[in-house]
Amino acid sequence: MSMAIVKESSLGYTAEIERVKATGEPLVIEGDGKPLLVVLPYAEYDALVKQKLQEQRKAYMDVFERERAAFEKLKPQLLETHLGQYVAIHDGQVVDSGTSDTELAQRVLPRFRNQAVYIQLVQKELPVYEITSREELTRA
Repeated sequence: MSMAIVKESSLGYTAEIERVKATGEPLVIEGDGKPLLVVLPYAEYDALVKQKLQEQRKAYMDVFERERAAFEKLKPQLLETHLGQYVAIHDGQVVDSGTSDTELAQRVLPRFRNQAVYIQLVQKELPVYEITSREELTRA
């Protein structure tokens, strides 16, 4: 990996950037003896971004699944206390409830920005829908 010092003029970077494009080898830009920036080929940057997003999504889905499992564990109690209502589960606990899933989401989601919240209707059996054709989806 090559290094360039920040105090160089911007013209000094042109050759280094061309070298990064030609070789694919990242360029570390340093200032005061510490790494500040990395210039790398776009394909490598894109792969890093995709990997990070995939890791974040997996982490979110793992937490979301734990919230869903918490709902299932709480369901016997919820059938007695919240039958016919929507509940919002966060951190394994009911944090709010209401008769409309949309209104509940509007109240709850701003409180838990970028965190998993599971919202579900409390009823004995969830309805099962059989969709036999695409036309049925578009008519709904």
